[in-house]
Amino acid sequence: MGPGLSMLAGGLSEAVNMLASKLHENWAEGYRAGEMAKGNENPTRMKDDGMGGQVDILNTSYADLPPKWQAENKAQAESAIGLVAKDLEGAMGNIEGLAAQVHEQWLSRNSWAKDGPLGVPYSELPEEEKQKDRDVITAAHEILSGMMSNEDEVEDEMPEDEI
Repeated sequence: MGPGLSMLAGGLSEAVNMLASKLHENWAEGYRAGEMAKGNENPTRMKDDGMGGQVDILNTSYADLPPKWQAENKAQAESAIGLVAKDLEGAMGNIEGLAAQVHEQWLSRNSWAKDGPLGVPYSELPEEEKQKDRDVITAAHEILSGMMSNEDEVEDEMPEDEI
């Protein structure tokens, strides 16, 4: 972990949950926009909830999704938070390298994608797909930076004898 991130160790799970929720929101916004562009005014995306029922993953918040449908967002968030936390200060200077690692880790979790258009090295992805991976790193950086900033503010406000 980078300097100062040891203070965040307990908050990393909070950062993962924040990022996982943001990733789900971003996916839902993009999917909804695509469906509406096709003329579907009230899009849904019904899936098996893993408990014998159905869930509309498009119109359900991350927090309310069944664990089965939280899993990929959480795995991607854990990956990105872990990568960025190793070097918070240098992460944005290495965004292409970190985005490539996010893509490779995604491929390792999603074997179904290996035979499709996304089953290529990061360098061969279309620009739109690369941007999605960069956005994951950027969001992770923003969340961790915000948490560090809040931690610094709390420390500055505490009397010396309580630090």
